[in-house]
Amino acid sequence: MRTFGEQVREARNGMGMSLEVLARFIGVSKVYVCNVEKGHRKPFSPEKVQAVAAILKLDPMELANQAALERGYVKLEVVKQRPSKARLAAALAHHWDFLDEAAVDKLIGAL
Repeated sequence: MRTFGEQVREARNGMGMSLEVLARFIGVSKVYVCNVEKGHRKPFSPEKVQAVAAILKLDPMELANQAALERGYVKLEVVKQRPSKARLAAALAHHWDFLDEAAVDKLIGAL
């Protein structure tokens, strides 16, 4: 499995896009992009991951999943969401350690 940075670098190079151009699009320095691509820094924020996926025509879900895996966490803001969504997030967080693969597959399938 390729790392987040490898996926970004391969897609960027495949499009003939420079570090500087990608960095400008997502509002960071080219050094930061380079460090992410080389694995010296963790993947971009979720918002920037979505922007990178759009710019580089990558699957946003796959890229976000790889970024979350490498970061070791997922940020989920529920403040401005419906109460039912906040309940769902809280229930997932509470039961996270007890979910087996079948339950995870079922939840993903429901989405």
